[in-house]
Amino acid sequence: MIPKKIAYVAAVFASITIAVITKIPTANAASLSVANAGFEEPIIKEGDFTINVLPGWTLYDPSNLTSTSIGGGEPIYGAYNPTPDFYVNEAPEGNNVGYVYLTYPSGSGAVGISQTLTSVLTANTKYTLQVEIGNIPPVGGFISLGGFPGYAIQLLAGGNLLTQDFNNLSVTEGAFVTSSISYIASANDSNLGKSLEIRLLNLLQSDGIEVNFDNVKLDAIQVPEPASILGITLGFVGASLASKKER
Repeated sequence: MIPKKIAYVAAVFASITIAVITKIPTANAASLSVANAGFEEPIIKEGDFTINVLPGWTLYDPSNLTSTSIGGGEPIYGAYNPTPDFYVNEAPEGNNVGYVYLTYPSGSGAVGISQTLTSVLTANTKYTLQVEIGNIPPVGGFISLGGFPGYAIQLLAGGNLLTQDFNNLSVTEGAFVTSSISYIASANDSNLGKSLEIRLLNLLQSDGIEVNFDNVKLDAIQVPEPASILGITLGFVGASLASKKER
């Protein structure tokens, strides 16, 4: 026989568990829409590139570093259809890659491309941003392409930085590596309801002038509230107490 007091406590724990478990959302993973995520627009021939034209993306230049250069027609950003001379396997996805090309001295400031999404930051959701980062090598007469200026991949909401990969990966010349960052939005996150934004930056921190990007993906998946996990724990404790008393 289970003493009445123990049975009552176990029943309370069980009811708490049931009530909380019903609040756990079913995991629902989704890929959020990113315009021109593979930089396949516009369509260009192999070896060609666009100059300061990249549908879906806008220039991010907080220090206004590039204003004179862009006015003079110098390439800063765009789409490039690489040849095997630069990347043996060419683009990681599709035909094109994105580029940010800066000829300023190291330390002049970061410049990149950004996109504000139609999706907003939602509570109890884990966001994972994945981007391919490329280090274009010097080939033939393109000696100035040697080196790597560094990169940053940023996820923001309402202009506020949520998380970033700030040049954490080593990128070999002539190769791409995959950068992946994650952020979990809690139920009381101050940025809830604000538009998500992706920024891809050339940091201009060292020798080298160009960073390539490709295959941008942003996934979102619902995660249980912390209270749900606590409820499950309490339920197990209650069941354990009841079980011990039965023996």
